[in-house]
Amino acid sequence: MDPTRRLTLTERKVLFAFVEEARRTDAEVAERTDLKESTVRSCRQNLIKDGHLRFINFPAFHKFGCNLVVSHFGDTSLASSFETKNEAYRTFFRMNPHVVDAVSSSDFIAFLGIFRGLSEYLLFWDRHNRFFKDERILRAPIEPALFPIEISRWPIGYNYAPSFHRILGLDLQDPVARMPQVLDGQSVKLSKVERETFIAAISEPNATDAHIAQAVGRSRARVTEITNRFTKDGLLEHFGLAAMLSPEFGATAFVHLKFHPDVSFKKKSLVAGDDWWRQSTVTYHRDSEVQAVYPFCDLKECMSLLKQYISPFKSEEMLAQEPFVRVVLEETSIDLIDSAFAPLMRQLVI
Repeated sequence: MDPTRRLTLTERKVLFAFVEEARRTDAEVAERTDLKESTVRSCRQNLIKDGHLRFINFPAFHKFGCNLVVSHFGDTSLASSFETKNEAYRTFFRMNPHVVDAVSSSDFIAFLGIFRGLSEYLLFWDRHNRFFKDERILRAPIEPALFPIEISRWPIGYNYAPSFHRILGLDLQDPVARMPQVLDGQSVKLSKVERETFIAAISEPNATDAHIAQAVGRSRARVTEITNRFTKDGLLEHFGLAAMLSPEFGATAFVHLKFHPDVSFKKKSLVAGDDWWRQSTVTYHRDSEVQAVYPFCDLKECMSLLKQYISPFKSEEMLAQEPFVRVVLEETSIDLIDSAFAPLMRQLVI
């Protein structure tokens, strides 16, 4: 089957239901979507086979000593080929596992880094500058947005459900959005078998407990006990992700806003409502800075809704400078790295 074809209504419902809550059984999805369980099972299998749906385990980085998220974005030169630029950045990212997500278009790049602190980030940035020292055409003038845990709100995972509900045009009860949260930094200690199980769960999110047990040399019951504790303690969370290959998904906007320093999260919501964060798949927030990512069905919707999200901030003179907005067409963009958590977690849980 063609993975770029338009999804049927049934496929859209099933895709949404697993993105909304990845731990649902086929029976629970059937109840959420008013479909037959056998229909859900067949549809889920086809969505996975065609590359529309996949599952990940998202680690709670803040519970493993990470205190700083940095969102990087910048315009790239058209003087070098798209392929050459992408290969250069892929090489750099492979050498620096702090980068867990990255997307590239012909003239734009954005990537997300997670660090234990400012010193670790500065060393990373030094490596970046050394790597691209002799590649000035390939190097983008990157703008970093720093979000320290002590003064920021971080999302626990992804918030795809509200925007997908809108884009897919579903007549289902509105989903609950995942608001970026104030988090407490921690430093969890794991035993040897717990570390091995955790890395296996992050590396192979579709693996059964029996498969992980075989890999780490423990009983299935012991592994089930450990993975259940990981979930209970919030050390990892299971997510469903859509590849956004089909025509329903036309564009993504990367938005960076700088505010006057007294504009709290509550104040932003009082002025602009909640859609500025509800409709963002991932939102990093501190009073003076926000990074958000908004998917849209096409450019027309993008222009219309972005204005709704941002204009109230401008009209109330809350912004310290003009918004940075880059719209990337899905058909011309590529994921350089997509939820690549295992390399970094191997360093953190040693």
